[in-house]
Amino acid sequence: MNLKKYSNPFSDQLEALHVELSNNEKTKTGINDKIQWYERNSFSDFDKRITRLIDEIEELQVNTNNLKAELEIKEIEKISILEKQKAKLNPARYLLKSQRIIKQNLHEINYLLRNLKLEIEVTPNKINQIYKKIGELQSQKTQFANLDINQLKLDLKATTENCSSLLGHFTVFKRKDDRFRGYVQPKIDDLKKYSLNLNAAQSELDLAIQLDAELSIAPSGEARGLIHRKSRRIFGNDYPNKIIEPKRVEIESFKRSVEKLQRELKLAFKNVTKKVDLLIIDGNNLCYYKDEFIHFKVLDKIIDYLNNSFPIEIVFDPGIMGLTSKNEDQILEHFSKYNNLEVLIMPYGTTADTVILQKAFLDKRSYILSNDNFVEYPERKALINERVFKVIITNSTIHINDLDAVLKY
Repeated sequence: MNLKKYSNPFSDQLEALHVELSNNEKTKTGINDKIQWYERNSFSDFDKRITRLIDEIEELQVNTNNLKAELEIKEIEKISILEKQKAKLNPARYLLKSQRIIKQNLHEINYLLRNLKLEIEVTPNKINQIYKKIGELQSQKTQFANLDINQLKLDLKATTENCSSLLGHFTVFKRKDDRFRGYVQPKIDDLKKYSLNLNAAQSELDLAIQLDAELSIAPSGEARGLIHRKSRRIFGNDYPNKIIEPKRVEIESFKRSVEKLQRELKLAFKNVTKKVDLLIIDGNNLCYYKDEFIHFKVLDKIIDYLNNSFPIEIVFDPGIMGLTSKNEDQILEHFSKYNNLEVLIMPYGTTADTVILQKAFLDKRSYILSNDNFVEYPERKALINERVFKVIITNSTIHINDLDAVLKY
């Protein structure tokens, strides 16, 4: 059996949706950051920051001029100290106190000169860095001026809606992927295992038949002894003819298991991968638990669970208005909170069942959600057998086996 045709059809779609959703979330974050940046700033803010930076440059320039002037003064002081040192230099009196004082003064002034020169040298780089900041602020100011905040907000709204839609699709495919992995994949794994066992048993049967044939034509007792020992080593039995019948029985058992699994897999794959263009809900039918009217408790839970998975249409008999003590507008208002959902209340003198079955008959990819067996419509038997998702309602739980749904209400 070719198992490739039963490979998971949802995994690639799920991965593509994940990538698209991730990219849209990044886009949404980027737009939101721009809006927040716009709202934190104004033209006057940019002008104030630029003015402060220009003031810093002027302050640095003034400070540099002062440093240069101080440097000239210190250079003159250094020359004077050197002159004094020269006048007082006397090898015989090298350690005189006055001489030591002069050397100390000279050391201090050299230290000051080095610091002044260093500070003067780094000032142009500081000014260039400030000019760079001013350029960046002017560029941001231009961006700020060209930014259409209203368009950004529209883009944010559209991207948010797109993310929500993608998340809905992702949730649907994740649910389908989980259902495939939980419902179909185990059958594929079992089928592979039984197929391997079947092939192994068939190989053992073929070998047993071969050994039995060789035994029947063995020319000597020694040759037969070799075959018996080989049979014992492989099968644990000296006589291959005693292996043949049990192996045939085992093979038939494996074949039945494989055929059963093939049928189950085919049905499971068909159920899981059904293309559903419209889900038609038998409204009144799902407002009852046994004979008790339970209003919209079950319907609301089902729609909450399936609303993002399929387009849904609920069809009610006209009697729903009397049962709920609500008029048509009030019932429509109750379900207006759901997207991708239509509600149809039949006029008096008509029944929902007729319309539901007719809609499903005309659209081959429409499915019915109901607890009804529709026994009054034998002419629609094939449709009912193929395209009705049976809903089982207990006192607290809803089971929809075709959709792998178990819901509490």
